[in-house]
Amino acid sequence: MKILFAVQGTGNGHLSRATQIYPSLTRFGQVDVLISGTENAIRPNFPVRYRYDGLGFAFGQKGGIDIKKTYADARIWRFLKSVEEVPVKNYDLVINDFEPITAWACRLREIPLVALSHQSSLLKAGVPKLLTPDLAAELVLRHYAPAPASVGYHFEQYHPDIFTPVIRHELYAAKRNQKSHITVYLPAFSVEKLSQALPRIRGLQWHVFSRHEYQLSGRDDIRIFAVDAKAFVLSMSSASGVLCGAGFETPAEALHLGIPLMVVPMRGQYEQACNAAAIEKIGAGVIWKTSDLRPEKIIEWVESRKAIKMEYPNVIEASLERLMELYETEVKNGVGLLQGLRSLLAG
Repeated sequence: MKILFAVQGTGNGHLSRATQIYPSLTRFGQVDVLISGTENAIRPNFPVRYRYDGLGFAFGQKGGIDIKKTYADARIWRFLKSVEEVPVKNYDLVINDFEPITAWACRLREIPLVALSHQSSLLKAGVPKLLTPDLAAELVLRHYAPAPASVGYHFEQYHPDIFTPVIRHELYAAKRNQKSHITVYLPAFSVEKLSQALPRIRGLQWHVFSRHEYQLSGRDDIRIFAVDAKAFVLSMSSASGVLCGAGFETPAEALHLGIPLMVVPMRGQYEQACNAAAIEKIGAGVIWKTSDLRPEKIIEWVESRKAIKMEYPNVIEASLERLMELYETEVKNGVGLLQGLRSLLAG
């Protein structure tokens, strides 16, 4: 079987998960990888055959999406050209992690595709969401990278086709040697903004992961690290707390390690708002408004830190088996039937 594994390249979470999934995926056949999107700092440890600009979001500096830069970088005509040119017809199956180019190409050309992503879980019944539905955001989520069938990952198994998170192999073996620092990963905030929000607390250090490593003048309690997988795992596995965005992978890993967690959902990002609702339901902390990211709020959390321990087993093989089952029973037969009908009508 020839498989195209299409991965969203905006942010680090999709690529981090793909790194864990890729080796298991190769047992099903020949696997080529496509990545679209930017705004990531992860170097994949597997061969990448295709790279596209895609459609992503540009991070701002004050806790939200940079709308102007997002639209400026969108290049719709280039996206449409990519949809037209991407060689999905050369593959028996496209596995899609919230990647729009191949999703739309498969839909237009009737190529078998199954989604394998966290975003897929948000479209299934039983998943925690905001009390007031955002219908426009739901519409975007449903049509950004459409798929006829999907397997999702989430913090809990809210649905039969949802699996618990994929945890990095290094963290299964990591020993919790708690030290006096808190790991911070908030890429939608500038380091300068974070330095104003993070309070000086006697004996407490802040490990802030940013796009660039440098020394922050005037704050010897804040250490800036460039985003690096090994450095991040080392910092988080020994942290006394994790303060991060309400993405999926980092909160899941903190919950798996039993580290006190506080998340700040990115302003205007519906997926992160839904994640924050699930995290709050589990019992971890949420700062709902980016304007509330200030010293007194952080001090309140530091003084009342509560560890939530979630046991997340390795679900990669089980989730891939379910994906292949959906491909055989729903997707391949459905595409074949549709193609047959089209041929019949054309004849």
